Amino acid sequence: MNQATHFLDGSNIYGANSYDAAALRERTGGLLKTAQIEDEEHLPLVANPTEQCLVDSKTGTCFNTGDARANTHPWLASMYSVWVREHNRIARSLATLNPGWNSDRLYHEARRIVIAELQHITYKTWLPALTGKSFDELYESYDPGYVSEIDPTITNSFATAAFHFVNSILDQDIELVDKDNSVTPHRLLNNYFKPELVSKKGGLEKILRGMISQKSQGLDFNYDDDVSVFMIFYEG
Repeated sequence: MNQATHFLDGSNIYGANSYDAAALRERTGGLLKTAQIEDEEHLPLVANPTEQCLVDSKTGTCFNTGDARANTHPWLASMYSVWVREHNRIARSLATLNPGWNSDRLYHEARRIVIAELQHITYKTWLPALTGKSFDELYESYDPGYVSEIDPTITNSFATAAFHFVNSILDQDIELVDKDNSVTPHRLLNNYFKPELVSKKGGLEKILRGMISQKSQGLDFNYDDDVSVFMIFYEG
């Protein structure tokens, strides 16, 4: 079943309902909650990591986000970390520029900007790269109007089956790239629901360098076993 909201509104960052959204917010500054690990800003941690992640103890790394799938693998957790950091960066900048704004306004204004960034990247960059068509070709019939009678619901068949076509681009190795461009590979199958690679000192930056430089697999009907067998196994 689809767990996100119908619109591209950052529900995977902010939560898909008011309860989760409130739980992910700090009370001041319009900020999202974070955890300081190894003197770095990371996603907040869940109270009982052994219930949601494959960790050995209650001190293991297991992140809390607006999307229950965030801990599935380090690539995904890293992207959520980037977006939470981006929200807080914007909120702090807005607080400096607008000292009279309260926490609610800072939060919602920062959220609007993050959603705009997310939509821009998705529609202007990701979809054209995915489909091989230019933005203008994809949206030559674009209509800026809003029709409330149109049902925006994402079908379960798309969310649970069809959209998994994109997983064919995943490699069996998560490449961590250091500042000197040295590469340390980690097997994907050994890191499902084990986001510790992200929280290690400098780990997030190494993963992001790897994501930028690592060549993806082809977008086709061929899936690496680490994805086609083990991802399904671990996700249950």
